[in-house]
Amino acid sequence: MKWFSKCMVLGMLCLAGPVSALASEGGGLSSELYQAVAGDDAERAEALIEAGADVNRAQRPWELTPLLVAVGVSAELTDLLIGSGADVNAREREGVTVLMKAVHGGDAAIVRRLLEEPDLDLDARGPRGNTALTYAVLYGYPEMVDALVERGVNVNVARADGTTPKTLARHMQGLAEAMPKEAEERRLGIPHARHHKQDDGGHEKHLANGARMVVHEGPHDHHRTRAEATSSYGRVLATLAEAGASIEGLEVVPSRDHGHHH
Repeated sequence: MKWFSKCMVLGMLCLAGPVSALASEGGGLSSELYQAVAGDDAERAEALIEAGADVNRAQRPWELTPLLVAVGVSAELTDLLIGSGADVNAREREGVTVLMKAVHGGDAAIVRRLLEEPDLDLDARGPRGNTALTYAVLYGYPEMVDALVERGVNVNVARADGTTPKTLARHMQGLAEAMPKEAEERRLGIPHARHHKQDDGGHEKHLANGARMVVHEGPHDHHRTRAEATSSYGRVLATLAEAGASIEGLEVVPSRDHGHHH
């Protein structure tokens, strides 16, 4: 979810030290831009870009560029940075790309915005040989899988362990089918929220106390019911099948894993 991504980035900034420490490396404006993006301040970010901030300067030690952060924060910031020349194929320290980060963020609109870029590397490999498609499959994001397939991703290149997107989808669907049914969830006292689809791709969540909040599905959203999860993975499998995906990969690619796993 967006708040999770923002909290992670702000936590990184605190660990990295004060702004002055970052600025001492010669990136004063760029460091401020990084913080503006992390804080979801589009107006400030635009002003810093106009003042000369480098939209492609990566902040240490995670090697995060502003766009790698923005895709987990907002579509507005993502569009601003791309329009200002941000590298859509940038990678952070562990080899995760901008497109992969966008999938992690869970906002299909941001993924679709990136897919508009002609120079985007659709099949770039990251940790364990994962691609943006394999992450979208693992998380059960049918809208993202549809968009990626329509744009022309390779649906048959295996990860470093030999598993293909279709293999992953079948495995995840099996896990979803093994989840307790809603009646069993209630018997076990598992918290449960009713979801209603929103136009922006999020969900309106009705909480037990009557409050409502709109959230975007993401890897940190564990509120899907068995029915929702099986439906999502079923749609993913249908898209892959229509695209000619195979259980056996056509090519096994080496992992770009640098010691951490995603």
